[in-house]
Amino acid sequence: MENIKRHLIYCPVFRRELQAVLPKAADLSIHELDYDVHHHPGSMLSQLNRAIAGSQEKGCSFSLLVGRDCECGVPIPELADTHQGRLADHMNCFEIFLGREKMLALQQNRTVLMTPGWIEMITSLVADGRWTVEDARISLGWYDRILLLDTQLAPLEDELIMEFYDLVQVPIEIMPIDLDHFQGVIDHLLS
Repeated sequence: MENIKRHLIYCPVFRRELQAVLPKAADLSIHELDYDVHHHPGSMLSQLNRAIAGSQEKGCSFSLLVGRDCECGVPIPELADTHQGRLADHMNCFEIFLGREKMLALQQNRTVLMTPGWIEMITSLVADGRWTVEDARISLGWYDRILLLDTQLAPLEDELIMEFYDLVQVPIEIMPIDLDHFQGVIDHLLS
């Protein structure tokens, strides 16, 4: 019988990075939300409630690896507090990766931050028909550039970057980042 004591519920944009830093703990289970959560607050609330209920049924404590300011229909900090869960005190995934000061500095001059996980999410939503090309262009088209945060866990293929540029029509620059801040967030959530 499993002896799971902790449960981590996370946004899929963290999948690759989480796999790289997550400790191999026998008492830890993980639950990935669907990409749909970023575009439908009701879906995020429903998925979070189901995942939280599932962890509580097993007698697990839970942590949420999502931005505290993500749209959910209710404030995510309130949801975590109501169910005695832990939440990273970061407004969004970019702050979780970089910290507040670095995130704010990089977002200057009409720059939007992206990670490989965000590119996967947006292209998946378009491919599945849950988002249109127009949705992608409207969401990102007012930016002057995309700064792609390369976590260096998998090679960024030129073809993928060119296809994403063709989709959103915004110039893309790449900036390597380390996972030190992210590791600290994970360590705090699981402590």
